[in-house]
Amino acid sequence: MNTEREAGRDIPRIVESTINLMLARDVLQQEGIFRLSGKAKDIEQVKDSIQRGGPLDFGYLDNFSVAGILKMWFRDLPEPITTHRYYEDFLNYASTTTASFQPLV
Repeated sequence: MNTEREAGRDIPRIVESTINLMLARDVLQQEGIFRLSGKAKDIEQVKDSIQRGGPLDFGYLDNFSVAGILKMWFRDLPEPITTHRYYEDFLNYASTTTASFQPLV
């Protein structure tokens, strides 16, 4: 899946589209939404379509498949969101309690 930075966009269209669809469907509280797998065939078809330059059309998919597309995009990134450079900082920050919450930036 194309994970290159899109010109003029801070958030990639696929990330924005999948999250907006899940918000519209009110599924973020659905148990297992990011743990359970969607239909692999459906996810692969959407991935292939996107790689061929097709539209971001996945509104017909079940909730788990939409979440699966989002998970696949993050898995395919060349470098993880929590980069190796900041991994220890992330772990230290994540271990703090909400009472001592301090922004990193």
